[in-house]
Amino acid sequence: FLKFSSLSLKNTSPSSSSSCLSSGPSSSFKGKGKRAKKGKEAIEFEKPYDIYVRTLSGLVYPIRVKASDRILDLKKKIYDKHSVPIPQQRLLFEGKQLGDNFKTLKTEGVTIESTIMLITKVNTNKEEIIEKPAPPAIVKVAMVDRSTLWMRCWSQISMSLNFLYGVAMARCRIMTSHLSFVFLSVWDSLVAFYQVVFAPVVRVFSNCCHSIWEVCCSFGRGVSSVCSSVWRTFSSICSSIW
Repeated sequence: FLKFSSLSLKNTSPSSSSSCLSSGPSSSFKGKGKRAKKGKEAIEFEKPYDIYVRTLSGLVYPIRVKASDRILDLKKKIYDKHSVPIPQQRLLFEGKQLGDNFKTLKTEGVTIESTIMLITKVNTNKEEIIEKPAPPAIVKVAMVDRSTLWMRCWSQISMSLNFLYGVAMARCRIMTSHLSFVFLSVWDSLVAFYQVVFAPVVRVFSNCCHSIWEVCCSFGRGVSSVCSSVWRTFSSICSSIW
């Protein structure tokens, strides 16, 4: 009996014993944890949440979806709420087009409170696409968005106008300073030219005129003296005759 028991112990390898030890309660706990994790993921996968759809006209409205919904299901919900035909819908999310209708929202990365842009394609039959008006609360949100956008645009425009006004005033100051410098330099050059060229000419001309005037005056005095002497002789002759 002792020999048989020793042989049986020799035949049992340590690997088999370790496998027997490993197949204990820990493996069962791991399996339960994985199943619980999968159950939580399935619950979150089927849990509904809200996303927002924005149109080109500025309207924003919520849509109730699940992570397991496909892009086609989302387009159907948009059609039910907004009356835009599915072939004419073009959805954009974070700069990427959601073109594959059979992908789920989870694979595309659409999470809670994500915003999707809705663009309506041009109708080939040239039919008008009539959009339903959004609820009043959503319209208020859109109006707030428009006002904030207008305020941002006005602030940018006012900043650019102030910048242009400052640039124009600086240019005017520079131009006036340059013009004043040019005017003063031209005036100084004219004064110097007058002093160098015209002043001697004017001085010579005035001297010539003065000498001519003196000659004329002396000639007039001589003529007047001759005339007075002739008149005196003529008057004396006439008085002697008469």
